[in-house]
Amino acid sequence: MNDSVENRISDYVKNNLSPKEDERQLISERYDQLDGLLKGQTFQSGSYARFTAKTPVSDLDVIWELPGSYLDGRITAATRKRIDPIELEVANTLSDLADRLHEEYRKLGVTVRLKPQSHSVGIYFGKTDDEFSIDLIPAVITNEQNQFGDPFYLVPDIVNLPKSKRLVKYQELADIGWIKSDPRGYKEAAKRLNDQTKTFRKVTKIVKAWKDACKKRDDNFPLKSFHMEMVVYDIVSGNQSLECVEVLSEVFALLPDRIQSPHYPDRANAETFIDEYVEEIDEVTLRAVLGEVSQGTTISNQLLDEADPDRVEQLVKRLVGEGPSPTRSVPRTVAAVSRPYYAST
Repeated sequence: MNDSVENRISDYVKNNLSPKEDERQLISERYDQLDGLLKGQTFQSGSYARFTAKTPVSDLDVIWELPGSYLDGRITAATRKRIDPIELEVANTLSDLADRLHEEYRKLGVTVRLKPQSHSVGIYFGKTDDEFSIDLIPAVITNEQNQFGDPFYLVPDIVNLPKSKRLVKYQELADIGWIKSDPRGYKEAAKRLNDQTKTFRKVTKIVKAWKDACKKRDDNFPLKSFHMEMVVYDIVSGNQSLECVEVLSEVFALLPDRIQSPHYPDRANAETFIDEYVEEIDEVTLRAVLGEVSQGTTISNQLLDEADPDRVEQLVKRLVGEGPSPTRSVPRTVAAVSRPYYAST
């Protein structure tokens, strides 16, 4: 493989898609402040914690492990082994926490806007909700462990929604349930793969940027960032020697299958899939998505055959929507694809 091509892709991702040094420093400072106020009972979650977030980072998910004193008042010894999340009423706890945090931030001289929701606290540092914020999400440690020896958690089901949709759900006063989750497991799996090859994080950012470009062209574009990340994870974990251009080619070759039926069981519950939402994509929307995938396939195949670094950069820019907008080719029919489910590890 042409090293100059891979180096050019790496440089492009670093300079255009990855969070900048000042951005990372600000996020680190904001998180350290919060972690200090909560006495180290937190950890980062989400794409930023997995090093797969692209710039600009709009929000940081922070898991707050509910202290034992909180649980002791609500869960008896007889029920401790099987926590029923319905019994956990955290709204008042989070409201009290928001008041406390407001006072502590005031002492630090930091201006924040705090929004205690029913199952999280939004901490906003800018003048608008679109600027960087932290979503503080309560979690209950269970007695079950993942493959890495870390605990599973019970978390509000909104943790699987993007920031904008969480706000909508709160505003609609919709019921919010609790689900078993493995935020530490996803984080550790990504860390281990990143320790072996940086191709995973680089290609994931490119594919997410492609997804965002599709969303800009069509607001109904349904594919989700975490789903795209899992597609890249599967490919790279299966062959860590692949270069970026090879992984990109495989991603677009695999997507027509991966967007027509669920393939990725949740780490915390093998009976549910993180990509279940694809079952709700109607045929018209699916045809449009396949048209975008077809364009991505064309560009990724050109990248695979290109040896000129300058031309490679232009192709990547076109893929992520910085070049001329492609003319989408929409398939006339949607062929059903039958393949066995792939259980992500």
